[in-house]
Amino acid sequence: MSNPAVFISYSHDSEEHKAWVLKLATDLRSHGVDAILDQWDLRIGSDLRFFMERGLTAANLVLCICSEAYVDKVDTGSGGSGYEGMIMTRSLLQNAKTEFIVPVVRNNSSSKKVPVALTSKLYIDFTDDKQYIARYQELLARIYGEDSKKKPPLGSNPFSVTMSEMIELKNKIESVRYCSAAMDGSVVFRFDNNNGLYTLGSGEYTFSTRWSG
Repeated sequence: MSNPAVFISYSHDSEEHKAWVLKLATDLRSHGVDAILDQWDLRIGSDLRFFMERGLTAANLVLCICSEAYVDKVDTGSGGSGYEGMIMTRSLLQNAKTEFIVPVVRNNSSSKKVPVALTSKLYIDFTDDKQYIARYQELLARIYGEDSKKKPPLGSNPFSVTMSEMIELKNKIESVRYCSAAMDGSVVFRFDNNNGLYTLGSGEYTFSTRWSG
């Protein structure tokens, strides 16, 4: 998708919360995402329900900003958030759009992070403002489908080889001691083995490093 359309569903908890949602939508538009937001697209005299239904129908994805108030409204079916929740649930059931909704957690200190209808879904947690860039990059990758490219390709059966290839196979198998697919954290290894090589990350985010004394 060159410019994916994303409908942002949220509740007007406070001016601060509305400002945060506005910033997220603005950032998304600056990176080619056609963010649909009521603060831009809903004008005086517009039909609120028509705006919701049209936006949810036209969008490739829906971002549910799951604040504590939003979760409560969706579960109880109250207000605009409740109506949007009903439409989304109906869309999921009728069209089997299992990847249609992306929950985004914000301003939610309760143990109930997402509405009941979305409890089986993984969510992106934007609670910590210090992690905004990391979480935003994760969200952007999900919208563009880039997150699926991190999965390494399948190799061949390691046991369908000739005897002459067994030594190379043994070295490849042992080389797993000198690589980590994790995107963060720490590792321990001997830099005087494996020619001082150590590989970090996976897929498109693979980096080879060389170490010495």
